[in-house]
Amino acid sequence: MIDFHSHILAGLDDGIATFEESLIAVKEARKAGFTKIIATTHYYSGDNFIANEEKRKIALNELKEKIDGIQIFLGNE
Repeated sequence: MIDFHSHILAGLDDGIATFEESLIAVKEARKAGFTKIIATTHYYSGDNFIANEEKRKIALNELKEKIDGIQIFLGNE
């Protein structure tokens, strides 16, 4: 099962606030049967996109280091 719309990356928009909350949410998603999550943070155009993209990649990599049994991909809302 794939979650196509998730604000799973901490501190980037109106979703999860902390890294610990991200870990809990991913574990709960895995328990519910999800195998993939697309982290759909908000899209910002122009210079804001570049700055936000670095933050997204860092948050994604930190999360991937701490989880197993579920894949997370970057997307945009």
